[in-house]
This record gives sequence, C-alpha cells and structure tokens, in this order.
Amino acid sequence: MIGSMDVSEKCKAYADQVRPAFEYLRALIVEMAQGNGIDDLEETLKWNNPRYLTKN
Repeated sequence: MIGSMDVSEKCKAYADQVRPAFEYLRALIVEMAQGNGIDDLEETLKWNNPRYLTKN
C-alpha cells in the first residue's frame, strides 16, 4: 500500500472517541485489499476525506 501522510495527519485530528474506529476501518480496508490480491492500493484525501484507489 502507498500510505499517505495527509491521511495519517487527518487521523490524528479526529476526536479521541472516533480515532480507534477510523484506525480499525483503515486497517480493515488494507487487509481486505491484500486478501483479494490487490497489491497496488493508494491512500489519498479527496474533499478532506480518506479514499483508497487501486489499479487492479
């Protein structure tokens, strides 16, 4: 996965009660992609929200 410092910084800005859920979903997206043969996953921000792109 091509990670994004922007997404990491966005995650740090979330409220303490929201951050664990976001980190869980972020890890789940990566895990599901890898489990389905998607090796080229890119994490970016669009409209100030995380998004995940693949070329597969």
